[in-house]
Amino acid sequence: MSTTLTQSHPETLSMPLSVTAQRAVQSVIDLHDLIQTVFSSADSEQQLQQLLQYFSADYEMIGVSGKLLQTTQLQALFTQNMGSMPDFKIEIDDIAVIFESDTRVMLRYREQQDKQGSITQRLSTALIEMDAERCVWRFLHETSIPSV
Repeated sequence: MSTTLTQSHPETLSMPLSVTAQRAVQSVIDLHDLIQTVFSSADSEQQLQQLLQYFSADYEMIGVSGKLLQTTQLQALFTQNMGSMPDFKIEIDDIAVIFESDTRVMLRYREQQDKQGSITQRLSTALIEMDAERCVWRFLHETSIPSV
């Protein structure tokens, strides 16, 4: 996975990210590595279980189609598509911190998916809740970026 980190305000680009923001950024990278593995490998049950641990029981996602998915629907999506796309690749870049508190970080990032040479891009906004041990995804909104 190729990842480039930027922050949301140009005047803060030279400022280091807080530990909380660093954890959230790493969760974006780690989560998408797991998604890529689950979709591309039929023998990825362990990675599927790791992936599902990232999502809150109250997780909601608005996908590029505009459809609202909740935790159980997302779990079914990952389970049903495990190993279904052997050449599936994801690249993440342009990660920006939009908002941060002690327990939550909102990030924006660009995601590129390559499904057998068909490349799509989306701009995503994620709300990630933090506790001492892990980052838990609470909300994701994806918007399709039209091809040029």
